[in-house]
Amino acid sequence: MSSSSKLHQWEVKTVTFTADETVFDRPTPPGFHRDDITAHIGHGDADFQSAIHGLATWAAHPTRWTRVLPRSATVAVGQTIIFAFGPTWAAIAAPCRVASVQADADHYGFAYATLEGHPETGIERFDVRRNAEGDVTFCISAISSAHTWWARCGGPLTRWIQIAITKDYVKQLERYVRRHGGSTTGNR
Repeated sequence: MSSSSKLHQWEVKTVTFTADETVFDRPTPPGFHRDDITAHIGHGDADFQSAIHGLATWAAHPTRWTRVLPRSATVAVGQTIIFAFGPTWAAIAAPCRVASVQADADHYGFAYATLEGHPETGIERFDVRRNAEGDVTFCISAISSAHTWWARCGGPLTRWIQIAITKDYVKQLERYVRRHGGSTTGNR
């Protein structure tokens, strides 16, 4: 069986999971790490709408580290996606399922929870917000713990990779907004 076929098996596997976003409002559970990143990615309605579209179509997630499968996926509650790390022939599959989606006039966001087979156990939330002055920010919050034996053995290297990937999400969405939004000033 090819690596690609193995990755696509996660799409159809039924996994029971719960994702309680109130975890972000409580102290970080013992043994878990919390990461919070906020970045200014644009200004005005065109940048805000572009950021929403980019986030809803996973444009922030393919990075120098990862690919998103299925490629045609859009963000929707219950959608299972797989992040594939590394080359196709030796990819590590990291399955997740979208747990919630929120949207209003000045905010769009979603959260996903890891599924069995992901190297980490946790939940990650992604939010695009527009303030009264029109500034557009991208916020990522994650609470996770190493799940597989090899992720636990990686120790500080695993954490470094995890943080680097999260920072790449911000860079990717910022680039997307610059290409598709109305702002020409970039990150201020």
